[in-house]
Amino acid sequence: MEHSKEESPEPEFSVAMDENTHDTSKENIADSNNNLEKNWVDANLIDALEKINTYQQSVENDLQLKIQNVHDMFSSIQNQPKNTEDTFTVTPYQKKISELQKDNQSLELQLKIERNNEALNNANFECALQHERSLVSNLRKELESVITTSTKEIAFNSDNYEAKKKHQKSELTKTVRQLNMQVSHRQDENMSIKSQLANLYDDQINRRTNTNPDKTEEKKCIPDIATALMVGTSNLKGINEKKITPAVEITKVIAFTIDQAKEKIDEYEVDKLSLVILHIITNDLTTKDPATCLKEIQLLITDIQKKWEKVLCIVSLATPRLGNVVHHTNGQIINAMLRQSFAQSLQVHLVDHSNMCHEGMSMAEFLADDGYHLNEKGTSQLAANMKRMIHATLNIPFPYRERSDRKIEKFDIVFLAETHIGPETDIFDGIERDVLNFKNNWNILLCGDFNARVGSKCDFIVDDDNNYVPIFDTYQSDRQNLLRNSYDTKINTRGKDLIDLCISHQLRFLNGRIIGDLFGKYTCYKPVGASVVDYAIMSESALNQVLYFKVYDFIPTLSDCHSKIEWNMSAHFTTTHTEVIGNILPLSCNYVWSDDSSNKFQDALSSIDIQKMIFDFEKSNIQNSADSVNAAAIKLSNIFINAADKSLRKPRPKKITKHNCHKITGLIMI
Repeated sequence: MEHSKEESPEPEFSVAMDENTHDTSKENIADSNNNLEKNWVDANLIDALEKINTYQQSVENDLQLKIQNVHDMFSSIQNQPKNTEDTFTVTPYQKKISELQKDNQSLELQLKIERNNEALNNANFECALQHERSLVSNLRKELESVITTSTKEIAFNSDNYEAKKKHQKSELTKTVRQLNMQVSHRQDENMSIKSQLANLYDDQINRRTNTNPDKTEEKKCIPDIATALMVGTSNLKGINEKKITPAVEITKVIAFTIDQAKEKIDEYEVDKLSLVILHIITNDLTTKDPATCLKEIQLLITDIQKKWEKVLCIVSLATPRLGNVVHHTNGQIINAMLRQSFAQSLQVHLVDHSNMCHEGMSMAEFLADDGYHLNEKGTSQLAANMKRMIHATLNIPFPYRERSDRKIEKFDIVFLAETHIGPETDIFDGIERDVLNFKNNWNILLCGDFNARVGSKCDFIVDDDNNYVPIFDTYQSDRQNLLRNSYDTKINTRGKDLIDLCISHQLRFLNGRIIGDLFGKYTCYKPVGASVVDYAIMSESALNQVLYFKVYDFIPTLSDCHSKIEWNMSAHFTTTHTEVIGNILPLSCNYVWSDDSSNKFQDALSSIDIQKMIFDFEKSNIQNSADSVNAAAIKLSNIFINAADKSLRKPRPKKITKHNCHKITGLIMI
């Protein structure tokens, strides 16, 4: 008898792998797989045994039923009455019995076969079970190998990811540095623009002071040397009050809060005081709201004016901060409230520190690492802002000197023309006449502010060649020089005229062409934008004598809107000893210039004796004569020499060696 065996589905094993798989997770996965395998085998075995038992029971029931039928028939035959006479009726029963016995034997044989089949099926099932167990074991081993391989791949990918992450981080760091440099450059431009606006404001104040005869009685009674009291926070510690201005005698007192400032002012006993400077807002903003701070400052100013009659007050607005947006915002709020409160006041003036911000955000270059206190640069800017307001409040004019026309009467081998061509002036014709007069005998060098934008347009004829063209032998073709680069891409009408002048007389720009300025940096910074208008232009034949050309970063204290340009040249010459008859003026001393020399030199210019020399020079009557101009030039030179002697260091003398080629420095134009 045949029967079908239902195939049970094979177990599905799921393994969850994570990047951080450890040994404990491996053991848990193996245990879970073993449990799944055991449960699956037990379930299939129970189902198979139940089917076998059911089938065996049905077969036995059939056999028992057939045997019972045979016994019933046999017993019915035996119970019938004997009739020996009817042999024909007995014979069929005997045949029936023999057939039933044969059927019984066949059924017993079939029962044995079924039992043998059952045993065979059990044996096959055991073999299949062992085979499935071996498959499960092999599958477990394969899964373990896959887990091991995956773990290694995860570790390898993790290492690669970390390496890529570090590389990307370094690239981002470089990008951030470049962006910081660009931001710093833009901030410098912004500072220059703000300083220009401040200078314009100072010029307007000075003009009003010099031209307005109707001055208030309060300002007329200010003595020659005014006295001032400066009260402020720790940001004032780095300010030397004696060097702010020589025209005011300032006393500095440190007070961290408005209440401490009130106590210090009450303790300060003097009869007369011209000015009180307050820098006391920032600390109170950390614990008080702007409205409360405004009321306390108003009360403090009222007490000051009661104590000293006709005293003027300067309130320094809150300096910028970094890191704490709330404090920075409160500083902006109190600044706006102070401007509104004292907008119409003639006795109270405000010092604005917006030149320490860029687009409303604090500039980190003025602040210390804590983002709260000012660093050295920020302290210098704070002092400069206060100085400007002190002069404006007390009507103290800044040193001002009118420029007079200068005429160059002598020239040497190289013709130098320092130029400042105004935007409404056209003197290219005069320059061209001078170039025509001198270029046949000497090389030409022009430098200065031309107010011309030439972009990167070629200053020579491209592909100029006279080898195959029937022209005069005296014609000198232009050399195919290195192309110029320039940050300024615009060209105006004056720039086109200057380019034509250079092409006509074989003059070449040093900007954007010589080592030191291969990209053509900006030389002029104004509120409308930056441009390149300051040039050094030289004869083409002398280009090989230029060693380098450099455009310095813009420094507001040296110029209103122009950057300093510098170049270095070498000259070939022979020395001849000749007897010089007449008086020879001594050469001026050389000085060593370092990073802090500019601050020292400015401090020296602000000293009392140098200020007196400047005052005498301004009052001197310079006539239109050679003697008067020479005397004025000597006075001006003495001012700079005395200031340099006070602040700068002189170089040590060196041994002089004779060479045919000498290096000439000093061609510096601001």
